[in-house]
Amino acid sequence: MNIICWNCRGAGGKGFPTLIRDLRRNYEAHLIILLETHISGDRGKIIRNKIGFDSCCVEEARGHSGGIWVLWDSHYWKVEAIQQHIQFIHLKIEGRDSMPWMLTAIYGNFDNLVSNNWRVQESWSNGVENFKSSLKTWNSEVFGDINRKKSRIFRRLQGDWDANKLRTWLPRS
Repeated sequence: MNIICWNCRGAGGKGFPTLIRDLRRNYEAHLIILLETHISGDRGKIIRNKIGFDSCCVEEARGHSGGIWVLWDSHYWKVEAIQQHIQFIHLKIEGRDSMPWMLTAIYGNFDNLVSNNWRVQESWSNGVENFKSSLKTWNSEVFGDINRKKSRIFRRLQGDWDANKLRTWLPRS
C-alpha cells in the first residue's frame, strides 16, 4: 500500500481535486498527506469531498498559512489521531494485515525561525549559538518533551507490540 505526502502549497486551484484523484489512482495510494493547504473551514471540506477519500484528519490553515490534511480510505487503513498541533498531526495507523505503527505529518515553517534568529551583524559563533538556542526552544514548543512522549507511546503499544523489542530499535535519548 502506497502513501503520498506532498507539500502542495495551496489546495484551492480549480484542478486540484482532479490532480489528487489522478495521483491516488496512478500510485494506488490509499493514504495521502497534504501540507500547506492554505485552506480551512467549509471551503476545505468541499475540496476534500471532491477528492473522494471517506476519512480525514485536518489541522486547519491559519488565514492563508499552513494547513495539514491527512486523507485515507477506511477500507485499507484504520487511523487514530493521537495529537494535533498547527505544525503536525501525530497518528497511529493500522493496515488490514499489519501491526499498528506511528506516523507524524509535519509542516514546519523554518523561515521565520531563521530570519528572526540569525543576525548578520553578529559574529559567526554568536550567530550559530543564538540560532541553536532558538531552534531548541522552537523544537520543544512544537514537539514538547520527546522523552515523555516516547514513554507514553511505549505504554500505548504495550498491548499491541513487544515494547521491549521496539525499544532496542529506537535510539537512546
